[in-house]
This record gives sequence, C-alpha cells and structure tokens, in this order.
Amino acid sequence: MNPTWEQQLDELLQRANQLRVGGDPAGAVRLLEGAPELVKAWGAWRYLRGSLALELGDLATAVRELEFAIQREPVIPEFRANLRMALLEKGRKGDHFALRRARQLLEEACREEPKLALAHANLGAAKLALDDPEGALACFDRALKLDPQHVWSLYQRGAALKKLGRPKEALAMVEKILALDPKFQPALDARAGLLAP
Repeated sequence: MNPTWEQQLDELLQRANQLRVGGDPAGAVRLLEGAPELVKAWGAWRYLRGSLALELGDLATAVRELEFAIQREPVIPEFRANLRMALLEKGRKGDHFALRRARQLLEEACREEPKLALAHANLGAAKLALDDPEGALACFDRALKLDPQHVWSLYQRGAALKKLGRPKEALAMVEKILALDPKFQPALDARAGLLAP
C-alpha cells in the first residue's frame, strides 16, 4: 500500500526539520523543494518553507510562503506568528508597507492573545521602528507586566528609553538584562554604547 499524501508530508517535514535542527537549513530547503507539487500545496509545507526562509534571511520568500500557509490553514497561530516576524524584519530593513502591516497584525495578536508577552514586545518593536517610542514603551511595559524577566522586552524597552533621550534609564534596563543573562551580546553592545563618552 502506498503512503497517503498526508503520510508523505509528515515524513518530509520530519526529515526537513531534522536537517534544520542539525544546522543545515539550506539542506532542509533543498529537501522541501524536491517534494511533489501536491505536497507543496499543504499549509504545513508552506509554513516550514517560510520559516526556513525567515531563518535564512530570505524575507520575501518567507512572507509569500507564510501567507500561503495561512490561506490554507488560517486557525494555526504559529503560522500567523511567523508571518508577523517576517513582516517585522522586512520593516526593519526599510519596507514601510511591511512594517505597517506587521503593526496591524501585531495589534490583532495582542487583542487575541492579551496575556502573551512576546506579542506585546513585538508590537512595541514595530512601533519603535515606526518612530513611536512612547507607544513602544507602553507595549514593552505591558509585556514586562506579564513577564518581568522577558529579556527581549527589557532590551527593546532600553532602546525606546534611549530614543526618548533617557540614557540612564536605558542603561538600567541593560544592567537588568545582564543580571539575567550576562552573555546577551546585544545588551553588552548597548552598554558599551551607552557608556561611551
């Protein structure tokens, strides 16, 4: 008996994920690209392909594949979460349309999952990139209320404080991060920048 398309997809995704976890995301992409067209039509295939593209910095492919995954299977939150991250990254690289769209999707995520610190932190990152440091600060504060040790929120909160001309408070955020994770390189770099004359 031949395996079903679902079984073929499950096996393919498992093998591709093993390559990814083993440090070969490009090999995982090659494996996925060799799949039959019918397998590629599944949302899970598109999700993994888009996630690998995001990991490899191919943001256009990431957005395209994750959009397709959501069209196929709109109720899976991980699909939407990775699309938001891909759009946010595109926005950070200068794509203002992607940034505004990321902000819209992140606002929806905060309404849908109000107790998820990462959703608030990512919305804050989008607002910070859109030059709204006050709005960003409010988002980071909400995230930290949910998870006081959320390193990403602490780091981004420090960036917002720096942008608002409050370097002492920004340095306090950096020191708090380094107390939690002494090897967090972005915080080490930020501290060096804040302490430089």
